[in-house]
Amino acid sequence: MALKVFLTTAVILGTFPVIRKYVPVPYAVMAFEAAVVLLVITKKGSSEKTRALAFNLAFGLIAFGLVEIYLAGLGNILFGKGACIKIRQGEGSFGMDFYDSDELRGYTPKPEQHARSKVMTVNHDVIYDVIYSTDQHGLRVTPHNDNPVAKPILFFGCSVTFGEGLNDDETLPYMFQRESDNEYKAWNFAAPGYGPHQMLRIIESGLIDSVVGEKPAVAVYSALMPHIERSAGNYPYFLWDVNGPRYVLNDRGEAEFKGKFVNSRAWNFTLRLLSKSYLIDRIMPFILGHKRNNTDIDLFISILTKSRDLLQDRYGTKFYVILWYAEDKDLALVISKLIDRKINFITTKGIFSGSKYDPARYYLHECDRHPSALANREISTYLFNYLSSAKK
Repeated sequence: MALKVFLTTAVILGTFPVIRKYVPVPYAVMAFEAAVVLLVITKKGSSEKTRALAFNLAFGLIAFGLVEIYLAGLGNILFGKGACIKIRQGEGSFGMDFYDSDELRGYTPKPEQHARSKVMTVNHDVIYDVIYSTDQHGLRVTPHNDNPVAKPILFFGCSVTFGEGLNDDETLPYMFQRESDNEYKAWNFAAPGYGPHQMLRIIESGLIDSVVGEKPAVAVYSALMPHIERSAGNYPYFLWDVNGPRYVLNDRGEAEFKGKFVNSRAWNFTLRLLSKSYLIDRIMPFILGHKRNNTDIDLFISILTKSRDLLQDRYGTKFYVILWYAEDKDLALVISKLIDRKINFITTKGIFSGSKYDPARYYLHECDRHPSALANREISTYLFNYLSSAKK
């Protein structure tokens, strides 16, 4: 009996890497497998106390597995409503091979890549099937042209600006340059998972000089409320940004570079494993004390302020923030702080308001809330008109 239990447990643990990679809810499967072993013990346990303990543990694991399924959205499948669990497929070099470690930013897309990314739901509904291309600097391609008087405009941000789920000609930087009729030359410094801290490090390091080679006229940062957690290094963002640039507030309330978000490899690996659980992933910020606080917000605002000031002092660049509207308890506070710091910003709600504002119109898919090509088209038109009017 003991040998059978041991062998069954060994099989469960041995198959975990495969389950974790290919099964949408790996911890549910593991819980159900372990529950089966415990239920066997309830039938053949050596004592009544052992059988009772095994039964209670099995019941708890089954409950845990059902919660995992519910939180994952798989429960919707049972009721015929579909499910927003994604299956990713990559061709070319897309995947972790798409990125390279980078001393300044922590990681960055590799140069001169041409990779396909396809994402579907478990019901095989295609969310997107696109090509990502990067230039010789590892930046998402934009339609650079030979206009000798085109004004450089820099775009910073995360996957929203990078254009996750969109082809090269559907990203905001690409569409903006096209909207401007090549009056501007766009540079896309964004990458999936980035926050404002990568932008500031790029500016501080002088990378703009080596990549762009001339003074940028305008810089635009697309800000999302979760970027507050990213710049603070809160869970789960440091799981992929472990080597990203870390900033803290100094005695003057200014953002100051303090190296990297470094945790022990063993601790980071453990957290990555645990984050595969939908339940654990939800409670981890409370366990680690990583819930957003006022210091995190102040750091976020200070990083934006310092980025603006450095761009202005070095190049005379005008800095703008596009703030993606969200139902967030701290949105009003962030807006008030942007106003206090005199940071020019536009909200997407203001951009889309003329279209009878309906956020769902601007999503890629009901299961993926990255902006669609339609959203980028409207933003690029609004932004170009906004900048044009600002010059008058």
